[in-house]
Amino acid sequence: MPQVQTYLKEATYRILEQRAKARGMKLSELLREMIESQVVPRRSAAFLALAGSWEGDLERPPQGPFEEREGL
Repeated sequence: MPQVQTYLKEATYRILEQRAKARGMKLSELLREMIESQVVPRRSAAFLALAGSWEGDLERPPQGPFEEREGL
């Protein structure tokens, strides 16, 4: 796995360190999770709950007569 090195303000580092500790994670794990949440497309729980939830049949409305178009 590639590694990235960066500089943080001391206050930012302390806050992130506290968040990682509160979640029982290493700081690097927390940072990876935060970064990936910004770049990896994710679907919300509400969106995923819709999958397979349609009930009933779909009917296509009448389309009218076929349209003749000029060829290319």
